[in-house]
Amino acid sequence: MRKIIFLSVVATALGGATLASASDYRATCTAAPASQWLSTQELAAKFETQGYTVWKIKFKGGCGEAKLLDKSGVRTEVYFDPTNGVIQNRQSHHNRHYRYSRHDDR
Repeated sequence: MRKIIFLSVVATALGGATLASASDYRATCTAAPASQWLSTQELAAKFETQGYTVWKIKFKGGCGEAKLLDKSGVRTEVYFDPTNGVIQNRQSHHNRHYRYSRHDDR
């Protein structure tokens, strides 16, 4: 019986931690209307000045998400505030290197 209770507590704690980490990047999203957001062209230019190659930018629920390549060719996903382009969370995929040419399908 103790084992079942212990496993239930552990499973609940782990499940809560997973949900918290999945939504942490959204804690810094904006409530500003879309009319105050930067355009995808402005955001792409901002990321390119930081050394990234931009492959995709999308908006979801007041948050911005971009798929980028860094200078080393490492695929990176960033979550940002669409009103100013400030990166709030970054996830790099170091185990996979992508070297795209401009002619590859995005």
